[in-house]
Amino acid sequence: MKIERINANKIKVLIDDDEAREWNITPKKITQNTPEAQQMFRRAINVAKESIDFSIDGAKLFVETIPFYTDGIGMLITKVYNDNELKEAVNNC
Repeated sequence: MKIERINANKIKVLIDDDEAREWNITPKKITQNTPEAQQMFRRAINVAKESIDFSIDGAKLFVETIPFYTDGIGMLITKVYNDNELKEAVNNC
């Protein structure tokens, strides 16, 4: 798993094909919010907190998949604190 900070409220998470197979994760399972997807997502947030000090601080999270990432599964995770920030995140995706 690779995690990169985009800005104070956004990170990029890349999970390679081997990790996705190991965790039994597919893009479809992510969109269906399966238990496997939830476990992988929690792990990504924990790794981000430890490695790049990305704490969710009670924020809601807006998650986008990165459709052009062909070596596994890619996501952008944005912290949002209010409805205006959520609307902005949706408009920017």
